[in-house]
Amino acid sequence: MNKFLLLASILLCLSLVNAQAQNRQRIYLFEKYTKGMVLLKNKARVPTSLNYDTANGNMMYIDNGKEMILEGVQGIDTVYIETAKFIPSGQHDFLEMMDLKNGTIFINWKLKKLLVGKKGAYGQVIQGNVEVMDVNVIKQQAGIARREDNVVDVYTQLNENEYYLLRNGKFVKCRNEKSLLKLFPGKEELIKKYISKHQSSFNNTHSIIELLDYCMGITN
Repeated sequence: MNKFLLLASILLCLSLVNAQAQNRQRIYLFEKYTKGMVLLKNKARVPTSLNYDTANGNMMYIDNGKEMILEGVQGIDTVYIETAKFIPSGQHDFLEMMDLKNGTIFINWKLKKLLVGKKGAYGQVIQGNVEVMDVNVIKQQAGIARREDNVVDVYTQLNENEYYLLRNGKFVKCRNEKSLLKLFPGKEELIKKYISKHQSSFNNTHSIIELLDYCMGITN
């Protein structure tokens, strides 16, 4: 085996811990584990199956059929999953690096499951003992979990993503309209008009990606 690949494999193995032991709820960015590659700072490349846990900020790895967390990221330069590119940001977290038409953005994926209510006998979602909602209204984004007592819990996905831009070599963050407007002084009215016209929402990642690309375009 190539000396660099051997070193990379050893580093990768030493940096993994068994994720099953942590017993945390996970929300994966990709539908399934996908062939990817870990690029180390020494330029060694380690191909493996990867996924990203958006609920806990962990890069996940399959080792002999077990889910593992990629730790010790100090030696990692970039992680590639399909066409997505991630860079380390802290002990566990990774930022997805996305090159757009007018610049580059970085996404700190933070997704959570929110309990909406319990599914009733007529396909309705009951919140507590009062409010009733038609389950068809939320079925596009809701997940359903059945407990042992046959009570069905209905969940929807909560988006708390953070978005970063690079300014003078430092990351600047936005996670809502107010913090976004602060990043583009003098362009507030243009941005507000865009948000109104396109109904941009920080609950919709694709919507915010397009909004940030627009913002960078009017300031270039």
